[in-house]
Amino acid sequence: MNFQAKGIDDDGRVVGYAYTNNGVHQQAKQWINGQVSDLLTLGGSNSVALGINNAGQVVGNSSTVGGEMHATLWTDGVASDLDRDGRESSATAINNAGQMVGVVSNDGNGERPTLWSGGRALDLGTLAGFAYGWANGINNAGQVVGNSIDVNGRIDATMWSGGALYDLNSFLDAETVKQGWNLVSAAGINDSGWVVGSARNRETGQFSAFMLSTLGGPVTPVPEPETYAMLLAGLALMGFVGRRRGAV
Repeated sequence: MNFQAKGIDDDGRVVGYAYTNNGVHQQAKQWINGQVSDLLTLGGSNSVALGINNAGQVVGNSSTVGGEMHATLWTDGVASDLDRDGRESSATAINNAGQMVGVVSNDGNGERPTLWSGGRALDLGTLAGFAYGWANGINNAGQVVGNSIDVNGRIDATMWSGGALYDLNSFLDAETVKQGWNLVSAAGINDSGWVVGSARNRETGQFSAFMLSTLGGPVTPVPEPETYAMLLAGLALMGFVGRRRGAV
């Protein structure tokens, strides 16, 4: 069986999913003290677990009886549908306060970055001039990272903090920008404000990992392309792409 681990909490509890039925379906899994168990779906045949907090709450997505993929929260093994409007969606991360982030389909017109908090879903918005976006990570201060996407396919790494939106490229120093680097998607943020994600060099087309601090002003990302090179889809979009594949 092909297992994928996607999240871990401070106690070492791991969540992810496995491909079943010769890769046709995905089944959300959790590993606790070396024991693996299934997480129930919302009635369909596919589910993916993508994040866990220190209370053991798990987020991801699950198919419904009708085959739609909905953002899902598992608490004590019980699955709750986060998408009350019936749109396709996925939850990618959860912090220790129970705030969840992810993406919701905008009625077939692209995806929108979304925060679930206090039982409500909030569209986080995108950078000016960008129509779509993804929310990929959240820290315990409620800062969210992901990306904004325009209709021509441009992608810029984005941070939502204190009710404001920031293009993470604004944290880059002039020399890094001159070299052609553009931060295209942020995958996660820790409680110290450090962000990791994917960067692309506009001059060479090369992809690389980046790490930067949002607290100390502009810094240089960490590009060592020979060591860290990765496709954007591999880091930031894998969860949702996998979700769509599982829904077929």
